[in-house]
Amino acid sequence: MPPKEYNVVVRGERFILSDEQLNFDAPNYFTELFGTQGGTRETFLYRDPKLFQIIEGYLSGYEIFPLPDSAIPSYMSRETISKNLLVDARFYRLSRLVDKLDPANLPQSLSPPLDPANLPQSLSPPLVSAPMDAVNAIWFTDPDPIARWKIKMVCLCPWTEIPLHG
Repeated sequence: MPPKEYNVVVRGERFILSDEQLNFDAPNYFTELFGTQGGTRETFLYRDPKLFQIIEGYLSGYEIFPLPDSAIPSYMSRETISKNLLVDARFYRLSRLVDKLDPANLPQSLSPPLDPANLPQSLSPPLVSAPMDAVNAIWFTDPDPIARWKIKMVCLCPWTEIPLHG
């Protein structure tokens, strides 16, 4: 018996998905649509086909991050594509992809690159105040904050001083 194929037409561009792709991040929009429509194997969507091409790669089990510049449509920035991929991942109910696109988990390659010219020559230690699972750190040079990051802490351990000489 030949494998089942499903046609997903996104703004006129046809994508053919297999059972394995549909079930890669199940349950999702496609498993519900094709599983409950009594044999329907085609759907028409008015989403962005460039974004769906990335999602198709994800559904094939490929690592999609970091996104190459060639995958980013000319009408989107790196920041915009990550937001739009998250919107589409939610639309298609791809929970594992939503988790990967959560801003706290985003690969650095999706963030705008830092410009070394805008960084100070030296940094003093951060002032930290937040719950155990997330820390908002503000670095100061003079009294002016220069950057703010939300980071996750893996382990909070007290610093201890160990004498160098017996």
